Amino acid sequence: MDTFYIICTLFFSSFCAFSHSQPSNPTSNASYENLNRCDTFIRTHEMKFIWAIHQFSVHETLETPVAREIISPRLHSSSTGGYEWEIRVIPNGVNNRNKSISLKIYRFGYNIFEEVLAIEANVSIIDHEEETLFCKNLTQKHFQVGNYLYWEDFRGKNDYFRNRLLQNDTLTLSIDLRWFSDSYNQVSRQDESSSELAFENTIRCDTYMKSYEIDYIWAIHQFSLHEDLLGDREIKTPVLQAPTTDTYEWRIEIVPNSTDDKNTSIISLYATVGVKSGSTVGEILASIDAAIIDHEKRELFSAKMRLKKFENRERGGMKDFCKKDHFFRNQLLRNDTLTLSINLRWFAGPWNDVSPQHNISIARTNLIQSQ
Repeated sequence: MDTFYIICTLFFSSFCAFSHSQPSNPTSNASYENLNRCDTFIRTHEMKFIWAIHQFSVHETLETPVAREIISPRLHSSSTGGYEWEIRVIPNGVNNRNKSISLKIYRFGYNIFEEVLAIEANVSIIDHEEETLFCKNLTQKHFQVGNYLYWEDFRGKNDYFRNRLLQNDTLTLSIDLRWFSDSYNQVSRQDESSSELAFENTIRCDTYMKSYEIDYIWAIHQFSLHEDLLGDREIKTPVLQAPTTDTYEWRIEIVPNSTDDKNTSIISLYATVGVKSGSTVGEILASIDAAIIDHEKRELFSAKMRLKKFENRERGGMKDFCKKDHFFRNQLLRNDTLTLSINLRWFAGPWNDVSPQHNISIARTNLIQSQ
């Protein structure tokens, strides 16, 4: 037994001495410390845009020969490498039939040589608490500058749209964009961690029209004398302005013998607007409610001009406002005085506000004027 123990001890000692005498391995882990690592990625970008379009019905009711577009501000961020996007909502659809909303997403930007390999868009209609009420998504590959994503029938304008999706006449969209551009290489030390780069930016915008309103009572005395002496010329009010701004100067015009040479038995009513020099106003959209009233301000007759786009110094209104028939002579024209109650309302814009909420005020004035 002692002999076996001695033999084992000698063998183990010899093995340990042999192991320590071997040269070190030239390919040990320590030799890789100076090597670099390369990760190749598809560059990924993300952007979120919340867009509240106020007074949506104003854009809907405007009668235009070409489908009207509501255009967002250019969306861009320094973190997304020179890409710019623009959202366009067409309230009455591209075919202008007022049955559904169309939506386009355009690409702009100065990275014109960098191809967008693919884009993913998720567009939702949300409520004031940013809860999703309706959603659609679309993906497109090889997206060049000037290209656009397009939903011809993004959302039908049925009762659910009117009563649930359109809240307080405001359409609020949440647009999530994700796009992929050219691949890139990220070189790092082996002991450094690498990950795919993703850029995220959230933009909020309220698009609204500034709203103004004037109520005006106009008594035109000796109306029959105006008929005889003026011919086809007009009677004009003084300049009318909203109390909160002097940018817009309106005049109401009555043409006693009509602007229609073939029919002088009607009265024409128009409005013209002048814009103060140097003012930036965008579009001007106006409507007129006009009524003939008695001395107690009771309405005897009324007519309305629907919302119309006005250019500077342009006339717009109702060529056949009222017939000069027996009812007009005996009921509407009292003591040879024509008394009108006129409500003039106009919208200017659209304007983009980057704050999440914007209070829209109506400037109202009540004027009484006799001529």
